[in-house]
Amino acid sequence: AEIVLDSVQGGTSFTYGDEITLQADATAPAEGFSLAYSWRDGNGTIEGEEGETLDLGIPTPSESGRYYVTVTATAPQSETTVSVRLDIARKEITLEWTLPDTYTGATQYVSCSPAEGSAVGDDVINMSVTGSQSVRNAGDYYVRAVLYTSSAENYTIAEDSESRNFTVAPAQVSVTWGSDVSFTYNGSDQYPAATVN
Repeated sequence: AEIVLDSVQGGTSFTYGDEITLQADATAPAEGFSLAYSWRDGNGTIEGEEGETLDLGIPTPSESGRYYVTVTATAPQSETTVSVRLDIARKEITLEWTLPDTYTGATQYVSCSPAEGSAVGDDVINMSVTGSQSVRNAGDYYVRAVLYTSSAENYTIAEDSESRNFTVAPAQVSVTWGSDVSFTYNGSDQYPAATVN
């Protein structure tokens, strides 16, 4: 009699951050038979995994691929192998931007950070900002965030928060006029006093 291997449960499509456990549902060929399990991936046998479940924890997208389980029944020996391919997508994150909007006379800096709760576990999401990271004058500017190192392998930035166009408006000023704004012709140039605040 042969082993009946119903399935490898756990699905096939996941996102980085998901906890994944695979479970092999095997039925022995007859009462009294014992079953042994062996799991392997593209790198070979996964040491220490000899039960009907395989706890992968939170695998990264680089760990996508095909996983196999071999089930062996003893007395008499019978063996069946089944596999499942896991596809682990990068986790999409959104960014929160802080952008200068008014001329101040000083250099102003652009900053962005992942929205709260974006990181998986203790991950530090590494990114840099390209374009007009610092601005001094009024005008129109563009910036874009780029992930790097392992962050680029495990995360992707939502399209609607990846970049920003922004405008730094001219500063608004007010003028205080002096009290003497009425003059009598005297043959010389005369001007009212004014102070820019």
